[in-house]
Parts: sequence; C-alpha cells; structure tokens
Amino acid sequence: MSRWNAIGPSDNGECGLQMNQAKRLKELEKENERLRKAVSDLTREKLILREAASGNFIRHCA
Repeated sequence: MSRWNAIGPSDNGECGLQMNQAKRLKELEKENERLRKAVSDLTREKLILREAASGNFIRHCA
C-alpha cells in the first residue's frame, strides 16, 4: 500500500484537513526533489572545479 492510499477520509470529519495535508505533502516532496537536484548539480560542479584547480584535467588542443 502506498502512502497515498493510506490517506483517506476519517470517521471524525477531518477529510478536508487530510486533503490539505496530502496536498502539502506532495508539494514538499516536489520541493525536496528540486533541492536534491540542486545539491547534486552543485556537488558535481565543485568536484569539477577542484580537479581543474589541482591540474587534473586534460587540455584539448584544436
């Protein structure tokens, strides 16, 4: 059972609140994915710059 299937109306009328919570959870997961990608990109750039600064790169001559 996925986490989305587990979220449903409750017996005490909190359906609206749960729907808002589910929507917010989805928004947070999307933002988390975007931030993880940004960190990944920055980490890759940092490694490239570190290698370039240490001279561990190949120069291509035209």
